[in-house]
Amino acid sequence: MTSKKSYYTTRTEVVSSKENPWARELAHTIKKGGRVTGFASSSHALVNTTTGETAGDMAVIGIQKVVDKEEFVKFFGAGIEEVFDLTKPAKDLFRAILKAYLDAKNQPDQLYINFDVMKDDYGYDKSRPTFNNGLNELCVKGFLAPVERRENLYWVNPHLFYKGDRIRLVREYVRNGSDAHKQLEKEQAAMQQQMLPLESE
Repeated sequence: MTSKKSYYTTRTEVVSSKENPWARELAHTIKKGGRVTGFASSSHALVNTTTGETAGDMAVIGIQKVVDKEEFVKFFGAGIEEVFDLTKPAKDLFRAILKAYLDAKNQPDQLYINFDVMKDDYGYDKSRPTFNNGLNELCVKGFLAPVERRENLYWVNPHLFYKGDRIRLVREYVRNGSDAHKQLEKEQAAMQQQMLPLESE
């Protein structure tokens, strides 16, 4: 008889950091007019920012829609949750933290995250163990990182917490076995290589 898989994320998997672990990635973020766009990384740009070349023939299909603040949080949150395959505890907490982030002044790189604050001020209605589970998962999956020796204070990943008025949720489909598929694999390998020095620190 096989044992049931547990989706509980423990604190032992969470790594603290003295500095924002994603700070160096900001240099790769596409900027326009002093504002950071909604792209998670320049590695996913349609145009290679180093060579200026496109990634090959591509059909771009999308829509633009004006929404209110609640819908904006809903669509942004849903897009991030799908990409990173978050469990329900992490999804519920992420939406509450996103509201807190949008309420903060400017675009902070640190955020105070506390169970009682999330519950009283941002409508979080789950139990404390569920809160801890979701928080640990968000840390393990690169959304947050605890600030060393600062209780309840977390670094936020600026690519996943975006404080602006526009988002672009992109779905890109690449045909299996094509030149575009090979190019995508090269880009993913290069992106993993860039992350290795950061992970080893």
